[in-house]
Amino acid sequence: MIATILPSSTNFHAVEYNERKVAEGKAELVEMLDFGYISNMGEYSTEDLITFLNDYSAQNTRIQKPQFHIAFSCKGHEMTHEQLVSFARRYMKEMGYGQPPQPMLIYAHHDTDNNHIHVITSRVAPDGQKIDNNHERRRSQDVINRLLEQSENERVGESTEHALQYSFTSVPQFMAIIETLGYECYKEDGDIVIKRAGMIQEKISEAFIESKCRKDYFQDQRRKYQLRAVIKKYRDMCSNKEELQRPDAGTVSEQPTAQE
Repeated sequence: MIATILPSSTNFHAVEYNERKVAEGKAELVEMLDFGYISNMGEYSTEDLITFLNDYSAQNTRIQKPQFHIAFSCKGHEMTHEQLVSFARRYMKEMGYGQPPQPMLIYAHHDTDNNHIHVITSRVAPDGQKIDNNHERRRSQDVINRLLEQSENERVGESTEHALQYSFTSVPQFMAIIETLGYECYKEDGDIVIKRAGMIQEKISEAFIESKCRKDYFQDQRRKYQLRAVIKKYRDMCSNKEELQRPDAGTVSEQPTAQE
């Protein structure tokens, strides 16, 4: 299980991203919670959803980027979309979200080999207060470990195994995959160092990763395109121009938190 907190936004651009995936047949809206009259409309537009979230978030004008956008993914199909949604509900409550009548959208995506969902809500609580985002990434990992009843060492081992399943042709490509799974990654003294929340979780020999590089990948176009898609996917989520101009927009382990 990987939970990736994606960039905040002033205009809930994550709704446009997910609704575009729905229009392309690559995703579906599986839950719409506490969206008032929109829930009963039958038909709605992307603009309707964004307007509702903006109006709801206007209770607290001090929060400059009220969007909270998170993706949950698993290895292959080891969890169904329904199981991911159930996990996401528990996770959101543990993180301080999901108390009625806070609006929330949950999308199931079908555009990769790994089951994954996206959740969008506001960083504003129903009473108008800002939902606590202090040490958000560290708390997020603690919640995941508690809910899954497994240690971070077990999780990083699963993530590394997951990354090795992709066909990559260089060490930097492997490191890019690790980063899309929510880790910081860099080379040091012949090792690839994997960190999360400022702590080293694992070191892997660079020579070992080089031995796993595909030298004949041009004979396997499907795997080449799959690798390109998984790295590009998280960068595409930062779809508004302001986010794309950020030098760290493609590194999911360094996402901004809400500002007051």
